[in-house]
Amino acid sequence: MMDWVFKALRLKQATFHWTQTHHSETITSIDSEFRLIKNLTMCIKHHDINSVSQAE
Repeated sequence: MMDWVFKALRLKQATFHWTQTHHSETITSIDSEFRLIKNLTMCIKHHDINSVSQAE
């Protein structure tokens, strides 16, 4: 279960780095990625395994 947290953090880090090296029009899609990560994190915190599975 903790693997999800680390994967989300790695994705967030990679996404931030990618944004730094590309144009700002990608910010909107980046923002939706952050929301997905946030939702996954909330599912993990509340141990809602069904929600995490659906989010995959």
